[in-house]
Amino acid sequence: MTPQDFSARVSARTRNIYDLFLLVAYRGVQFTEEMHQMLDALLADEPTRQALTELDSVERWAVWARWARTARFPGLSLRFLERHGLLDPIFDRLKFIVQDPLYHPEGNVWSHTLQTVDQAFARMRYLDKDRRAILLLAALHHDVGKAEMDEDGNFITFVKNGRITSPKHAVYGVRPARDWFERMGFEAEDPWINQVLLLVKHHMDHLSYAGGDRMVVNFVKAGGDMQLLHRLVQADQAARDPGAEQHNRPIYRDTEPSPGMERMMNTFSRLNDEGIFDRVHVDPLLRGRDLIDAGLDPHHLSHVRIICDEGLEMAPFAYILKKALLAQEQGAFIDHDGAVRWLRAFLDSSPLRNELFDVS
Repeated sequence: MTPQDFSARVSARTRNIYDLFLLVAYRGVQFTEEMHQMLDALLADEPTRQALTELDSVERWAVWARWARTARFPGLSLRFLERHGLLDPIFDRLKFIVQDPLYHPEGNVWSHTLQTVDQAFARMRYLDKDRRAILLLAALHHDVGKAEMDEDGNFITFVKNGRITSPKHAVYGVRPARDWFERMGFEAEDPWINQVLLLVKHHMDHLSYAGGDRMVVNFVKAGGDMQLLHRLVQADQAARDPGAEQHNRPIYRDTEPSPGMERMMNTFSRLNDEGIFDRVHVDPLLRGRDLIDAGLDPHHLSHVRIICDEGLEMAPFAYILKKALLAQEQGAFIDHDGAVRWLRAFLDSSPLRNELFDVS
């Protein structure tokens, strides 16, 4: 969304000031206190503030995609949104999740997240804009699971033996991160989403990695990017500076390398050199039972045939499962829940829907 696109939604009186707002929200430009006062006045104008908080999905996607691809001071721009009460609840609640001061002297989870975003930005060298966006969005979401509850209603973050711990936060961060993407208007099949979700889910794997190929192969099989995982782990470990709030721009902070992450990267390099990833087998996440649960009746479809892309006739179940496996290999989903979402979207948009569900 450009300033010109937005100008139709606010009064002419505020257009020039909103151009200034775009600079800080998109680019994270450091402003003087006088400029912040001007923006405070802008956001005090109720029609303007309402327009900002009620962007449609296309506009929300444009804002965050542009932030992820081009922001020069990503943490500063997030602090600006926090200052003006424009943070999404998924991030706002992180301010209330305390962390163990032995491992996190920087403070609460939101303070750590801001630092992780900046440390990820400081490790962007040689990344194109898409991979940069994936890394920044993963840094933004990597610890959202610390504010979640498990299936039994227990908090993921709790005190054990006098220490604050969140042992399953990486896995429990996938669902709220996916929900955020949907609210922000990202398309479900956007490859960014599943790349980010994989990084969120696996950013703690290095702590339990003792060697062997399976963990690395499974991550790459699912579509994961080992180089981005390596940079995210580095950013996460470097984001522990109690004085970081004093900085106005991302400052690279060196950190001791994670032994587990270094072993994972060595394993990845060896497997890559051996060509393992050229012939890796992908286990399908979508199964025939999922098609039945979605309402497809194999008995009624037993005589139906679909012409596939190669011009061959295929049974409907085989055709859909083949499409699902191809989508999985391309990173459209990374877990069973994602596979079921993909199936629903595929069936809803399929020109064969009536034939699949209404066979005499």
